Amino acid sequence: MDRGAGQRWPPDADCEGRLLNPFQPPGELFAPPKDSLAFAVASPTSRRAAKRAEPGAATIAARILSELRRQGAVGSTDDQLEIALQIPGNSLRGRRQWLEKTGRICRSNRERDTRTGSPAVVWVISGCGR
Repeated sequence: MDRGAGQRWPPDADCEGRLLNPFQPPGELFAPPKDSLAFAVASPTSRRAAKRAEPGAATIAARILSELRRQGAVGSTDDQLEIALQIPGNSLRGRRQWLEKTGRICRSNRERDTRTGSPAVVWVISGCGR
């Protein structure tokens, strides 16, 4: 399906030109690859936590994408997403990284301060995430 001036859907590359996973079936926006929930191999606790998080991962990704769409060009930092969606950072960051890796969102080249005053990347919807 075409998405306007030269944009293809699903994309072959993310917003920075990196190739996407060719083995992920097209159109499965919220069906993360099986290995998308990382865990520490030597840690049984980490493995169990990743397995437990798996069912909700797609929902979290969908909520992040929806919030970033709502924000438009203004975008949001991880900290702002945590507040708006009431999702703990440890749960949110993995899904946000997956959305970036698959080209749905990208860095805006802007930063904002977090609640603690640290600079943070502002994330926005990429052309292929609209």
